[in-house]
Amino acid sequence: VTYAVPTGPGRSRVIYRFLRNYFLPPLAWLRWPPEWIQHQRILRVLDSDTVFLHGQEREWALLHSSTVQDVDKTYYMPTAADGSVRALRKWLARFGGPKWLVTGLSSSLPPTPDRRTLLDRYESHTAQCKVCRGALRNLKRLRHVIGFMSVMAFYLGLLGQSVYTRLAGGFLTVLGITGSLIIKGFEERFYFQPWDHGRNH
Repeated sequence: VTYAVPTGPGRSRVIYRFLRNYFLPPLAWLRWPPEWIQHQRILRVLDSDTVFLHGQEREWALLHSSTVQDVDKTYYMPTAADGSVRALRKWLARFGGPKWLVTGLSSSLPPTPDRRTLLDRYESHTAQCKVCRGALRNLKRLRHVIGFMSVMAFYLGLLGQSVYTRLAGGFLTVLGITGSLIIKGFEERFYFQPWDHGRNH
């Protein structure tokens, strides 16, 4: 279940709940996949829609207030799942609310940012999410530990007396560097992940 609640011009808070969360083990370290991976999957879905929603919001803001009042003409909502959105818009049209939410008001929207800022994950999610902040911190620590061990392995191979020691040192060095690069790739997902919106059909 997912809800997107508008909190200000150009901003919404996403609230979601997976039914599987109720059946997970009580200890976080026993859960698979970890919660931060679930967050990454959700962010991937949001990334696929963000650019379109950003543009639609600006088109809606250009509409005249009298047009916005007619919910069924302003929005195309063909499914039963759209019922809550239709009800909210009709309620706002009837009883009112914040001016930026009730009427088209393009001046209240922040300027359109560049693509990287628009799809930024750190400020919009990671910085506010305890789970993802902790996961990012732990990944950085793990990468530093592996980096240190890679340096030790390099010197072990360099100073080793036997061929086997040198081979083992070289292998562990390569393994450590590869692991560090993989972890670095995971870290990047907490900041920004490019999305090809041409894939949306």
